[in-house]
Amino acid sequence: MRITKKEIRQMVPEEDYERGLAYYEQDRVISYREEVTKDLAKLTCKVRGTKLYTVNASFSDRGLSALCTCPRFADRHCCKHLVAALLTMVSYQPETNRSDGRVSRILKAYRDRSRSGVDATRQARLVPQIFPSEMSRGYPTLTFQVGFDRLYVVKNVKTFLEYVSKEEEVTYGKGLTLCHAMAQFDEQSQALIALLMNEFRTFRSFEPGYGIYDNYSYGGYLGNKGGIQLTGEPFDRFFQMYLHQDLLDEFLREKLRTGRADGKGGLSPKTVADIRSVLLQILLYAQRRQYPCAAQSHMFYPKNRQSATRIMTREEQAKLETVLFQCPDPLHLGILTALYGGLRIGEVCALQWGDISLESGTIRIHKTMLRIQDLTPDARRKTKVLIDCPKTESSNRVIPMPSFLMAFLKPHRMAKDVYLLTGKRAYMEPRICLEKYKRLLIRAGLDSFTFHTLRHTFATRCVENGFDAKSLSEILGHANVNTTLQRYVHPSITLKQEQMNRLENISILGQSCGQTAVQVP
Repeated sequence: MRITKKEIRQMVPEEDYERGLAYYEQDRVISYREEVTKDLAKLTCKVRGTKLYTVNASFSDRGLSALCTCPRFADRHCCKHLVAALLTMVSYQPETNRSDGRVSRILKAYRDRSRSGVDATRQARLVPQIFPSEMSRGYPTLTFQVGFDRLYVVKNVKTFLEYVSKEEEVTYGKGLTLCHAMAQFDEQSQALIALLMNEFRTFRSFEPGYGIYDNYSYGGYLGNKGGIQLTGEPFDRFFQMYLHQDLLDEFLREKLRTGRADGKGGLSPKTVADIRSVLLQILLYAQRRQYPCAAQSHMFYPKNRQSATRIMTREEQAKLETVLFQCPDPLHLGILTALYGGLRIGEVCALQWGDISLESGTIRIHKTMLRIQDLTPDARRKTKVLIDCPKTESSNRVIPMPSFLMAFLKPHRMAKDVYLLTGKRAYMEPRICLEKYKRLLIRAGLDSFTFHTLRHTFATRCVENGFDAKSLSEILGHANVNTTLQRYVHPSITLKQEQMNRLENISILGQSCGQTAVQVP
């Protein structure tokens, strides 16, 4: 494949061509390596500018792929260094008056792509995923994903590495077409690809006779076409590549961006924070065993952007209470208890009459109910209901209830092992309780409030009536007063206005307001 100066000039902006020609004539291309076959041309060179820049370019019938490490190329997808490299390539070609027609088509396609605004300088990522292995040697299995923002599964590692060795352009799904030149990948991915190619005889040679099902080969095992198992020294080298803190941070950020298994976006900040907690425990264990591992300090923590929590106004609360007090069945008694005790839905569902002391006017919270995944091999359902201790030590608590509510509950007292919500010895799980609560809101003519709104409403009413923060925190079962103040207290505009009006006592005008008019100097 041949290229001419005329074709280069047509491909690039005039300014880049003139400056690139000057660089070429000044012998600023200080190293040059070229591979040219009938169907493919590749070049790699160093060009001396304000710094030493690296240019990689390859073109075949599939198209042109070019990359320069200079800032201008990142902005314009073209630069003088690339022009100087291409002109050097021309100088090494045999003299001819005609160029290969395919080159003209390729360069035109590259010129059109550059002018269309497509970012040709973005570098792709090869991201490993680690899974436990059932192999007796105990090493994990690695699978891979490739792409830019959105990642696509590499279904066959051997084929992927063949693409890289031949710098082929391949399409993944409907959204990614990628040239597999090594320069197309970021630095970390290049190191990973080099590790795979160098350590596996299967990958290093693509000659007939080397099959995908070769077993142990220089410390590696090909468990299947999509995954590999690194063992021994290669695994140690892979582990060292991913030791530093930046990669752990990038892993967590990646989960925020594209962590969903269905490929439809990222995981929630809460889920990523849970993953971070598991990582920290792993690192602590590794440190205790004196394994090399990344530093724990300052690991990225996802910020949970909490939406504004809605609470019931006094008027909305009055509508709900009217329905609850008019028909005091077991469900209504339970919801009233949650509204005036700040209970969570799982705590209400697990509450039995034996936990309620009408004599002392208190309720004991020492268990909660939730539905969890059932991992039993022969389980008939995927989930099961679990009644267990509350989620934290501080959630075990005794709540003093309003005397009017205890008096209202007294005529409905039942046996100790009867659940408050059902009036029976059989419980009502949170999912059913929530459905009934939503129907109750419709009866009361209210908007759709979450069950947890009752807890937030309780906390807000307490603050409005002068509760001290420490008492309220213990009633809600919080380990820290800050949690109560930051998440559960939502002062109304009325309360804020009342607080602001207290400033009247320190104002000269305010003290005399309503008594005698004063002359304001």
